[in-house]
Amino acid sequence: MVRKTFIPSLLSVLMAALLMLLATPALAAFTASVDRTVITQNETLDLTLRVDSQSFRSQPDTTPLKKDFDILGNRRSSQFQMINGKTESWTDWIITLAPKRAGATTIPALSYNGETSEPIHIDVRHGNTAAGSANSVSPVFMQTSLSRQELYIQQQTVLTLKIYYNTQLVGDSSLTPLEVNGAIVQQLGEVKKYEELVNGRRHGVFEVQYAINPQESGTLTIPSLSFTSSIAAGSDPYNNFFSMQRARPVRAQSADIKLDVKPVPNDYPANAPWLPASNLRLTQKWSSNPDDLKAGDSVTRTLTIEAEGLTAAQLPPVTLPTIAGLKTYPDQAQNEDLSGPEGITGKRTEAIALVPTHAGTMTLSAVQYTWFNTTTGNVEQATLPATTITVAPGNTLATHTQPAPAATTNALPDSVSTQTNAPLDLGAPITKRCSSLPWMIATAVFALLWLVTLGLYIRSRKVLRNDVVDSSPSPKTSESLSEKATFQQLQQACQKNDLLQIKQQFIVWAGCFNNLDNLYSLSAAANSFGHQELKDLLNSLEQSLYSGKSENAFDSARLQAIVSDLRKTHVRKKSDPKDTIISPINP
Repeated sequence: MVRKTFIPSLLSVLMAALLMLLATPALAAFTASVDRTVITQNETLDLTLRVDSQSFRSQPDTTPLKKDFDILGNRRSSQFQMINGKTESWTDWIITLAPKRAGATTIPALSYNGETSEPIHIDVRHGNTAAGSANSVSPVFMQTSLSRQELYIQQQTVLTLKIYYNTQLVGDSSLTPLEVNGAIVQQLGEVKKYEELVNGRRHGVFEVQYAINPQESGTLTIPSLSFTSSIAAGSDPYNNFFSMQRARPVRAQSADIKLDVKPVPNDYPANAPWLPASNLRLTQKWSSNPDDLKAGDSVTRTLTIEAEGLTAAQLPPVTLPTIAGLKTYPDQAQNEDLSGPEGITGKRTEAIALVPTHAGTMTLSAVQYTWFNTTTGNVEQATLPATTITVAPGNTLATHTQPAPAATTNALPDSVSTQTNAPLDLGAPITKRCSSLPWMIATAVFALLWLVTLGLYIRSRKVLRNDVVDSSPSPKTSESLSEKATFQQLQQACQKNDLLQIKQQFIVWAGCFNNLDNLYSLSAAANSFGHQELKDLLNSLEQSLYSGKSENAFDSARLQAIVSDLRKTHVRKKSDPKDTIISPINP
């Protein structure tokens, strides 16, 4: 009898509890709380939203938080307990927030299932990015420094960013990419990882450097960067594996930096390309001694320009005058950017084959490269002195007929004598005599090889002639150079109406814009767009360059307008850059 009474009673209790759980959401209270109300701009806080019921599918709308905060993390936990026959259940959403700005901020009221939470006032104070922040409660902070605060347009400055942390980072870490309006930005090398003592306390450090070249004068703003990661929320008494699941997001943010960018000095030559560098070297080397040249021989002259603080794309080609009696065959210029702690050093290498057509004395004019020394503030000239070479007469051949020996079945081949200094007599026939079949076969083989060599020589001369027509072919588009940078270089060439620079920069920009690495001619670059007006305009550019017409005959402003329209309407053939420049980094 007791057993029969107990079973229905237990079922009644369970049914009542189930009905209470199902009915509770309609009456459940919804509240909001934070772990602290005073933080710095570089710190985060945890907002806990609680509803007094079990919620498995729906969740509160957190969109209003995005006005003043970045949402770094969102996790949910559900609890159920019974004490002295009284049951309680609730669901928590723990949201990690990072303030977007300093000052008084309010977490707005949020709604869930008809219930509304109370707003919460937060005091966000300015964070300190200096090394003294080691005394702050923040486990992660950032420090920035510039190699120079005041600089000229296109002059390079190096931004060094250090991320300090004094606790274990778990999971992946990321840094927002640096993008500066009106400047070319390049990262220098990989992210460095080391340790540093700050105020007697050991910190792990991530260091990354950027080379920044402003393209506009005036005030330039380097925006703040954000570093996000996760730290262990507390010790776990069971296993380190579970600590990964108890991680708490953390973020550090750098401050904005203002730069004063000065224009080109008034005393800089107007007809010279603007080259602001801390140092520039112009060197040359020869493949052999030019004083040993003979008419018809060739020698290669290699010119190298190295500029500290400039990219290779900013270095213009060397201008060499035409010399009577000396043919020149320039090779494709080689560009290279060398990264170091002091920034980028651009290196341009030009190789020119020289072939004298006759004997005599020839003078190679001095080579001058105008640049601006950013250390001294002076206009300087990198110069190679004039070189005088004496070309000796080339080797010529003449043959004469030898007396015929007696005819015998075992006679040796005729001997042929050469006279090196006598001119070749094209009117006198050259007689040869073979007295054996092997010699005749050998002669035929040598004649065939001579014809093949002659054909290859004629073909190579045609290629060299084509190279002479375009004496300064544009290099391949560098993957490290952005389309924005090449477009700005093209705009500057158009503004100066420098036809040779316009041609070279258009080829470079077209290859970068269309993701083509095999553009070496202006016609190929124009055909890559399929724009008839652009083709006609570039044809007139070629005519102005090589027909001796005035530069005023070419409409560079129209080219600039067409290219600007193409950037807006033409679809680029490249993928979007990734937002994260730091791979997953673990200390």
